[in-house]
Amino acid sequence: MSDTIKCICGYRGPSVPEGEFEVCPICRGRVRGGAWPVADAGSTAPAVDFDDDALRPPEPTIYRIPCPNGHVLKAREEMLGEQVCCPECNAFFVLRASDSVEFRRQQAQLRAEAEERAAQAWLKRAIWAAVIIGVSFVIMLVIGLNPGLIRR
Repeated sequence: MSDTIKCICGYRGPSVPEGEFEVCPICRGRVRGGAWPVADAGSTAPAVDFDDDALRPPEPTIYRIPCPNGHVLKAREEMLGEQVCCPECNAFFVLRASDSVEFRRQQAQLRAEAEERAAQAWLKRAIWAAVIIGVSFVIMLVIGLNPGLIRR
């Protein structure tokens, strides 16, 4: 730990070295080298640089999960697996990511993409079958109009 920092996440204290950068131990925001003036009068501390998305703290995942009666509740990822009570109808149920609106939407999108790929495959097969039948028909016409072509 080296420089004392005042981070935008509210942390004040020493920074943590990570590779060639100094980062906030709370939010992992990268600290610019050297002392930078901050809002406190006369205080100097490195500023946090959130330009690097890899060092930005991850946004908490929020799931919208309907209760058994259809009321939608918002739940953070760390709440999954817990039994909760719906505030609207007092129904108890377990929060599962597989019950969430987002999961169902993603599954529907994956099914639609799979159906689209299958439809494209069948279309290609149908076109090839039509081409083979057309070529066969042309060959039969040529043979039928020229009977001496095969009997040589």
